[in-house]
Amino acid sequence: MSGLHQRMLPVTEAIVGGTEKAVEIAFGFVGIMALWLGLARIAEESGLMRALSRFLAPIVSRLFPGIPPEHPAMGTMVMNMVANLPGMKSAATPFGLKAMAELQKINERSGYGV
Repeated sequence: MSGLHQRMLPVTEAIVGGTEKAVEIAFGFVGIMALWLGLARIAEESGLMRALSRFLAPIVSRLFPGIPPEHPAMGTMVMNMVANLPGMKSAATPFGLKAMAELQKINERSGYGV
């Protein structure tokens, strides 16, 4: 039995070390997300996101001619792009998910895609 114990000791130490690293990464990620989401909220409240959206809207409407310019999907796609410009990455994800939900509403081939 002591031979098994000696072999399992490095495995156990590796598991504990890995979980410590995972917690460290998770807390770092939460801090970064809080920072970017806070900045996104400030940009949204100050009107910066709206200004950038107005700037990008003509470009996006040319990229996606099948989407009416005033449709909510267009706005959420532009917001996703604006959130991605400064590198917010995960903070932009909710806008992308909302855009996909809005696009599904006008999808003529409902049932295709997810």
